[in-house]
Amino acid sequence: MNLVFFDLESQNLFQDVGGRENISKLRVACGITWSTQTNDFSVYWEKDVPALINELRSATKVIGFNLKGIRLPGASTLRPRSPFRFHPDR
Repeated sequence: MNLVFFDLESQNLFQDVGGRENISKLRVACGITWSTQTNDFSVYWEKDVPALINELRSATKVIGFNLKGIRLPGASTLRPRSPFRFHPDR
């Protein structure tokens, strides 16, 4: 099992891009992962988003903060065919 812990930081704030409806304009500053398989961190910059998406796809489960509401949609606009299924904790 490969659990990947994930966080993504944006270059802009919602107020900079005209609100939440413009989430694709936030732009990725960096993404950081920690994998239980490698027991190591990885850092991805905006240019590295395809590699970040590949790591997330290889995970058994992705665990992160606020992925559904804010962070992941901003990244997926850079690579539109990156579907993720969310399983929120109940």
